[in-house]
Amino acid sequence: MINLLYEKTQKWHSNLIDDDLNLKMYQTDKNLFLYIERILNNNLREALKNLRSLDIECTLALSFEIAKEKFDNATDKYQEVMEELGKVLRELY
Repeated sequence: MINLLYEKTQKWHSNLIDDDLNLKMYQTDKNLFLYIERILNNNLREALKNLRSLDIECTLALSFEIAKEKFDNATDKYQEVMEELGKVLRELY
């Protein structure tokens, strides 16, 4: 489920995270961006960027329904991207 608090309150974007968690999320996102940029395979790099964009769209959605749609799209895309990642990694052996 994409937002357990929404299920309880039926209010979207009503929960703010504390500053410590927000900073950790920012640092993780920054590192993820740096790692993605280091990938030599152009197709994989673009696929990961697109997947990350879907994740951000889900987080920033203005309603639960839109967020769920974005989340479902990202979930479908995740499988494709992980298969491509596996293929690229196997080529390195």
